[in-house]
Amino acid sequence: MSYDCRVRMARRLLWIPVVLHLALCGIVGYQQEGLDFGKMYFATRDGKLYALNPASTEVRVEGRVVHHRNLNPPQMFLLVEPLAAWPIEVAWPVWVSLQVLVSAMLVRWVFLRRFGSGSPPAP
Repeated sequence: MSYDCRVRMARRLLWIPVVLHLALCGIVGYQQEGLDFGKMYFATRDGKLYALNPASTEVRVEGRVVHHRNLNPPQMFLLVEPLAAWPIEVAWPVWVSLQVLVSAMLVRWVFLRRFGSGSPPAP
């Protein structure tokens, strides 16, 4: 397989995670029950980082109710803090857009580390 063919294939394959991420976020939407973003968003907005909030879920285990609370480390709330000023209908798409942007930058970085600037290696 030639170098150019490998580069073209790598460019196509490295975008798969970004496309899957967009599709998943489109399917899930901003229904935040049980998702980490919702837990961090409501906790940051309320100021009670580890209390139950609207995104917390509960399940029954052997007849007992178990609450799935927010277990994110405190530094994660710093990422969500600027978004907590907006309604969740606005904050969720902004969060997803930032994730896609960072994913695209990571894909580009991996591609450049693996294949260089795009010119074939010297013979």
